[in-house]
Amino acid sequence: MKKPLVALLMFMILSPLIMSTVYAWDPSTSDLTGTNSSTNNSVSGANRRFDIDGSSSPTVYGMQKGDDSDSLALLMKMGTIQTSSPSSSSSSSTGPSTVGTSTGITATERAYQGKSFYANGRFWVFYYDGTIVYRTSTDGTTWSSSTTVRAGANEGRNFAVTFDGTYLHYAFCTGQSSGLYYRRGTPNSNGTITWSAAEVTVQSAVANRYRSMPSVAVDSNGYPWIGYSDDEGAATNYFPYMIKANAVDGSSWPASGTKLSTTDAETHVMPMPLTNGKVYAVYSETQNPVRGKLWDGSSWGRQETCTQYGTFWGGYSTPAAVAKGDDVYLVYLGANQDVRYNKRTYGTGWPSSDTQIQSSVTTSSFPAISINTANNDLYCFWAGYPTANHIYYKKYSGGSWDTNPTDWINEGTDTLPNNQGLTCFYQSYGNIIGLAYRTKAASPYNIKFAYLTLNSGFQVGTSTTIDSTQIALQRKSFYANGRYWVFYDDGSYLVYRTSTDGSSWSSATNVVSIGSGSAFSIWFDGTYLHYVYSGGYLYYRHGTPNSDGSITWSAAEQQVSTTYNQAWRPTISTDSNGYVWIGYADQWSTSYPFVIKSGNNDGTWGTTPSGFPYQLSSTPMPTVFPIW
Repeated sequence: MKKPLVALLMFMILSPLIMSTVYAWDPSTSDLTGTNSSTNNSVSGANRRFDIDGSSSPTVYGMQKGDDSDSLALLMKMGTIQTSSPSSSSSSSTGPSTVGTSTGITATERAYQGKSFYANGRFWVFYYDGTIVYRTSTDGTTWSSSTTVRAGANEGRNFAVTFDGTYLHYAFCTGQSSGLYYRRGTPNSNGTITWSAAEVTVQSAVANRYRSMPSVAVDSNGYPWIGYSDDEGAATNYFPYMIKANAVDGSSWPASGTKLSTTDAETHVMPMPLTNGKVYAVYSETQNPVRGKLWDGSSWGRQETCTQYGTFWGGYSTPAAVAKGDDVYLVYLGANQDVRYNKRTYGTGWPSSDTQIQSSVTTSSFPAISINTANNDLYCFWAGYPTANHIYYKKYSGGSWDTNPTDWINEGTDTLPNNQGLTCFYQSYGNIIGLAYRTKAASPYNIKFAYLTLNSGFQVGTSTTIDSTQIALQRKSFYANGRYWVFYDDGSYLVYRTSTDGSSWSSATNVVSIGSGSAFSIWFDGTYLHYVYSGGYLYYRHGTPNSDGSITWSAAEQQVSTTYNQAWRPTISTDSNGYVWIGYADQWSTSYPFVIKSGNNDGTWGTTPSGFPYQLSSTPMPTVFPIW
């Protein structure tokens, strides 16, 4: 009776990870009771013991598993764990996946028009397919059916999308005799959009007046801005225009926009939101250097030259830019057929010389750029060189760009018939940067998506205690209902914070007063979260983590009876029938491992079943974890 029960409960003896060395209870090197020795690194000839023992440097004294007449133990012995160095890219990749198909060759153009982001537990990709449509995915690989946003578009480069952290915004026009239109909505966790209001006409249509290639952004005060190209009815000269909404919800706009330059052929216009209501406008056309102007919150400054060279002459070469704080980062396809970079530092301006990122690219390798908001690293993407039908990127970190490009995506099967359809996240969401693009040489074209997971940390909160998140087996974080959840000891209370993107975190919510980070454990079973903490006795509670970051508790906190009223280092999990299991060490002086099971599976503890608490061993083992 005792042996099957214990065989079901594997417990691992671990303690905190410090730098690259793992410390654990170190049993003697002799055989476990009732076992025979075996050859190192092999199970051949073993009776009931398996040894892994390193003899070369660095020495790892190994792992032992022994089975005697009535117990099963897995013992990790003290050793130095060495890990390989991270790759230079410091990221991992998911995809590409096929989002959907399109009849439009410009379905995902242009790079500066956004068209993809991450919000409320979903990836969102917008593209042209005869109409403006979007699809969503919870994992970046399996996509929903398409939803139409609006009809009337005649190509992908005539609409733009941005996400400000709460709302998505789109700007739209059709070109010849077109008006300019705007709408705002909330992207929901179920993949729908709740629109704030009906679409707003920003500029009314005028016969033979050509408005095209809009971009949209939201300043730090919440006001939408739209950049666009306008021929003013002349049909030959195109001027850069910018317009700012009168209201933060975009319901009202001025009668006319601001003409940024009297120089014609400035067709690509990008508003870059800075701080304190400031905006920097970037605008360009082929063969000319990229230009810019600063809106300081009350007026426009002088025109500035942003790049050392003109943009490449072919294919309506488009730059792309992002801003962080008050600085602006810009990439473009230069006149010498290379991808180049420059940075505007607020208060200083643009350097006269910029930087080559990649030489000898194709005539349509228009770059896209994104920024990792955790550390200000930049990612520049382009396609077609060094190898045709491949997508590459370089990272800017610590003051310089990668020497060699990362060969990220191979589209040799679908092909990339031109390389100008890349559009990426404006910035990282959590630790993710996504890229959308078009493949195939003829309709129906494939819309593809891939993303990088960046290896960088984000500050959740602060704590006054050094053991705020110990121990690993106690868990303390999970993902549920469109949010990341992190629980920790802030020095006085067990608290939690949540985030929809993994980078921006809510304020702390107190759960219960505790004594240390190792005194509690969290478990999420896919529907409910469960916690246990020790304060002499054990205490248990069960609740539902909600999409708004709150927790709906099923019942009041309940005391769990233990043998000696000195329980510590608890761990918690649930079995396949929903019953709660808690592992813990009882009696501080002896640290014997115990396990206890709930009598109910409805969120209340109930009457503890007969046979529990159950002492697993008479050997001190301060950390116990039930595995199901």
